Amino acid sequence: MASGLSDLKGAEALNDYLSSRSYLAGFSPSQADHKAFKLLRRPPNPHHVHALRWYRHIAALQQDLHPDSSSE
Repeated sequence: MASGLSDLKGAEALNDYLSSRSYLAGFSPSQADHKAFKLLRRPPNPHHVHALRWYRHIAALQQDLHPDSSSE
């Protein structure tokens, strides 16, 4: 699933998958979430509400883990 996240079908698939989940694997953030976040490179279209919710949440967690990177 992660290889085509930046295209429309990939974003739709991610959105559908996250419609009933908070994370890609399990009940807490995982390497799968981190890798998918890096593959996206930018927030999903607001039309993909579940993917955007997930993206914003993972982005906030990234800032908590690496606070110095947000000041660049």
